[in-house]
Amino acid sequence: MYMTSQCFPNGESIQWFSPDKCNNLPSVAMNQWLTDKGSLTTRLRNCCQHFEVKLITHSQLSPALWVREVLLCLDGIPWVFAHTHIPDALMHHPSAQLASLGNRPLGEQLFAGDFIAGNIEIASVNGRKALARLPMAMTMSNDDLLWGRRRYFHLGDDTLIVSEIFLPKARAIIEAAAQRKS
Repeated sequence: MYMTSQCFPNGESIQWFSPDKCNNLPSVAMNQWLTDKGSLTTRLRNCCQHFEVKLITHSQLSPALWVREVLLCLDGIPWVFAHTHIPDALMHHPSAQLASLGNRPLGEQLFAGDFIAGNIEIASVNGRKALARLPMAMTMSNDDLLWGRRRYFHLGDDTLIVSEIFLPKARAIIEAAAQRKS
């Protein structure tokens, strides 16, 4: 199941911003998810009975770069589309253990190992973008902006980039839960 071109996010021309420099932020509840500095995997697992990683692609884009794309699903509902650029050196780094991830979450490796997390950047994607067609391809509504975050993780001299786009169903559930609490 191939969802996007392998040049995401570069081919999408997405403008990523520091959250404190972004003029058009989503709701407070959604913003809290986007800017959470902890493991998204852990936070998602705490919101469901069954957490699943559906591997879309894990392939070598060039001799020096690998691409991994997954859907993070909660109780069978796709919440997050994640795209990761992994340098070849990290694919074979003994402490990274990235070559054999399969359907296991990358977040467990990033937050349990020697990786150093960088700053979070956020972006919105409108309906004219190819990525915004992803939810429609999954028979989900697409009547609003999609919000995402990007983060760099460093191990020694190497850096991998994780981009995570929250799908419309996730945003609706996050905002409904926040309204029930208020």
